Amino acid sequence: MTRRQPDANQSPFAQNTGDDLPASPTLSRTTTSRLLEVEDVADYLGVRTDWVYREVRAGRLPHIRLGRAVRFRRESIEAWVDSRERGVPAGRRP
Repeated sequence: MTRRQPDANQSPFAQNTGDDLPASPTLSRTTTSRLLEVEDVADYLGVRTDWVYREVRAGRLPHIRLGRAVRFRRESIEAWVDSRERGVPAGRRP
């Protein structure tokens, strides 16, 4: 199986329009986005892939198991990052 290489100028977290998906009567092109791989998440978070695997094993990172493969929803990772943010919210600064 070959992995589709993302465009060097486009983050895997960029909104997927579904144009690269095959036509399917059961999947809506506007609601379907590509599941991210471990390497994509590691790049986005600025960490190593072994850290991502460790967090998955510990149950601390939202993920989807497809057999032995681990995949991630972009929206879930972004929400997880938002939930980890610490400090004073922007609207409450003096």
